[in-house]
Amino acid sequence: MRIDLTPQIVDNLIREFKFKAVGEHLREGVCPACGKKTLWTWAAKPGMVQCNRTNNCTWTATSKELFPELFVDLNKKYPATPETPNQTADAYLSLIRGFDPEHIKGWYEQGKYWHPHGDKGTASVRFYLDEALTIMWERLIDDVTITQEDGSKEVRNKSFKGSFRGLWWQPPGFEINEKDEIYWCEGILDAIALNLSGFKAVAIMSSGTFPSEAIKPHLGKQVKWVIAVDNDSTGRRCLKKHADKLRDMKELVAAAMSSEYEDKQDWNDLYKAGKLTEKDMKEYRHLGRVELAQNYFEKAMTLWKHNIKKKYFVFVFGNSTYSFSIDDNEFEKAKTKILETSPEKSLRAEKEAFTHASKIKEIATFKMDFLYFQKPDNGEDGQYFFRFNFSNKAAEVQLPFGGKTFGGAGDFKKSVMQLTPSALFTGSTKDLDYMYRDWMGRIPKIVKTLDFVGYDSSTGAYVYLDHAVENGQIIKLNKESFFQLKKTGIKTTVDIKQKLNTQLVADWLPDYQSAFGTGGMVALSWWFGCLFVEQIRQQHRSYPFFEVVGEAGSGKSDMVDFLWKLLGREGESFNPNSSTLAGRTRKMAEVSNLPVVFNETDNEKVAEDRHMKAFNWDEQKDLFDGEFGRVTGVKSQDNSTKKPTFKAGLMIVQNIPVVASEAIMSRITHLQFDRSHHSIEGKHASDRLNMLPVMDVSGFLMHSITRADAILLKFNEQFTKHRKTLQANPKINLARIMDNHAKIMAFADCLTLVLPISAAAIADIHRALITMAETRQESLNEEHPVVQQFWATFDYMNSKAQWSENGDVYAENVMNHSSNPDTEIAVNLEHFRARCGEMKQELIDSKDLRRHLPTSRKRQYLRNEAIRSRLEGRTIRCWIFKR
Repeated sequence: MRIDLTPQIVDNLIREFKFKAVGEHLREGVCPACGKKTLWTWAAKPGMVQCNRTNNCTWTATSKELFPELFVDLNKKYPATPETPNQTADAYLSLIRGFDPEHIKGWYEQGKYWHPHGDKGTASVRFYLDEALTIMWERLIDDVTITQEDGSKEVRNKSFKGSFRGLWWQPPGFEINEKDEIYWCEGILDAIALNLSGFKAVAIMSSGTFPSEAIKPHLGKQVKWVIAVDNDSTGRRCLKKHADKLRDMKELVAAAMSSEYEDKQDWNDLYKAGKLTEKDMKEYRHLGRVELAQNYFEKAMTLWKHNIKKKYFVFVFGNSTYSFSIDDNEFEKAKTKILETSPEKSLRAEKEAFTHASKIKEIATFKMDFLYFQKPDNGEDGQYFFRFNFSNKAAEVQLPFGGKTFGGAGDFKKSVMQLTPSALFTGSTKDLDYMYRDWMGRIPKIVKTLDFVGYDSSTGAYVYLDHAVENGQIIKLNKESFFQLKKTGIKTTVDIKQKLNTQLVADWLPDYQSAFGTGGMVALSWWFGCLFVEQIRQQHRSYPFFEVVGEAGSGKSDMVDFLWKLLGREGESFNPNSSTLAGRTRKMAEVSNLPVVFNETDNEKVAEDRHMKAFNWDEQKDLFDGEFGRVTGVKSQDNSTKKPTFKAGLMIVQNIPVVASEAIMSRITHLQFDRSHHSIEGKHASDRLNMLPVMDVSGFLMHSITRADAILLKFNEQFTKHRKTLQANPKINLARIMDNHAKIMAFADCLTLVLPISAAAIADIHRALITMAETRQESLNEEHPVVQQFWATFDYMNSKAQWSENGDVYAENVMNHSSNPDTEIAVNLEHFRARCGEMKQELIDSKDLRRHLPTSRKRQYLRNEAIRSRLEGRTIRCWIFKR
């Protein structure tokens, strides 16, 4: 009995899209794309839902796409029973394939599939190719993931038993009579779709296999073999191969193609869409004749005869492009003249007249297939991507073109010749316009391009050069060089030289722990958190900076180099002192959910060189919240601007700690690296890590991000717990310090989801981070070094005895201009610098003083204003502090 989900689908559509039943239709549903009440579908067959604003909105979706939960877990929802042994198979054929099981009863049976290394067992739909039931093909109802001995995984959705070479599948009781037309499909389910639509069909099981044994009893019976394999490039190639072989065997040959394009559309898909009618099949047979044309003349004539009203067109044969035109009057004159002399040769007359009246000219030495329009995410101009195949057999290439390329034949000719030496275009602008309209005749694919590598928050996908991850599933680069996500195509235009493995290979964790100790595990926890930094900033606003400080030989550089390997890269640290602001911003903006490492910002040469601007940490404050704090212009005709965002985590590696304002220092989690963890075993472990190839360890990244949902769920649970722990610590009172260290503690817990870390090791990491938080709070309780130096110098000079000519001592507070010296201190910086020179004291940079004096706490900064000086008897500007 066929399982009908129509009532459930209709209920869901009315509930979610506010449909109204109007006769045979559901109408006035709210379109999720344009927001108008323009959705409609058939009430009795709501398989496809679409917006009727066809000129403004092209949104469509199948009921399976809208409500996938209705079409999954068939093994659980429809289990086989003694009374209904085929119930799971029936549900699959009905719900997924659109067949009525009653109409194909006896063509299949329900089987069971199990593999010793599979992740589960599943029911299957089983078909036999021989009467002895020894050769079998089955479609698995659930995909089964099989783990191979080398650790690689294979997803299997079908299984074979025996060899089908030379055979085909046909329905039970199937007969082939003289002069029949028999369709050859690739798959059994496609053959079923054609048979149910009234067309006799068999399944040859693979596009490349020829049914040499099965065809023998039917040779010489004037059977027309209609080759109807898939319309992809492999199917088209095999179609010609089978047609040539059948011609050699003196058999009648025809073909049927489901589409003129290579986007796969099989017969089962068309059956479900109701597109296997007699009228539809005439179009598919025409496309088959076009595909079987043996030369460009035959193809042109086939295209013209299909639509004789078309007097001009551009077409492709082989790997060349041609233009065609015909003069109707000349054709009729020539045909009439030939028939007057040879009335019995009507076919010949048509062909000769066509030759006389038509003009066919090669206009390009290449075949050019439009792939997609590339739309940059940064507002730049888009590009059209094409695949080129050349008549001289040069290698296939994919090339981008800007919109201006198609302005005229001359521009196009220059562009293709500049991009590839194998391309020559000699057509006219009229030809080019026709080609462009043909390319854009279908709704073009729009591929979003990213000017960074990593996580894209708008799609929720991780995008790298060769792999992408969406909803925990790894997606490979398709043949058109982009990743097809569920709702859009996407690619990155940034090459960061990254080598990623999809499998965990080396067991490196014991050596890492031995080489770098608990400090190394703390760093790994922060590093691991960088893979989710965009989500963390979205939920919790910020992600901490991480500082690794240690003397030479402490191992910090070896550790960071290995951490880079985990992400498929070889040491990507850089010194921001050696780059411009624009260059540094661009470098930092090219990655998302990956770390950026500043190296040696404390470079002593910078400090010695008065002409080189020292790195200003206060300018990096906005990075903490994911912003650069600067705006850049956009190439456009208006005043558009772009505010780049920092989508990475920031690590600082150097020999001495960062010295900056409290705002910066509180954003940094500080890890002191020393040699206390060094040992002979650790040295050997570090050497082994250094020898490991990147591809042996870069599986860590893919292994981690495919578990993103579980990791983020656990992070939020653990972050709340650890923040409460730090809030209860009396040694810590700054909320930012609590949040920063709690986040790394939470990611340490999450590491257990991807690595076999012991509970004891996690506890060590937590203790180390609590100590780091206490130390950071203690350091912030002290005055800034510049402030400490200022007050030490001020106190020395303010209390220094000054002798008059008669030997008397001047009063104290000789540097304090305040008229209330017992309660306030007023300092004039020009006076201060002058006295430093007189008394041979080290000068402090005025910019540093102005930046840091407002942070003074022991002598609280009050204000900066002009006052009347007690010392000089005039009005001067002073910095005023509480005594």
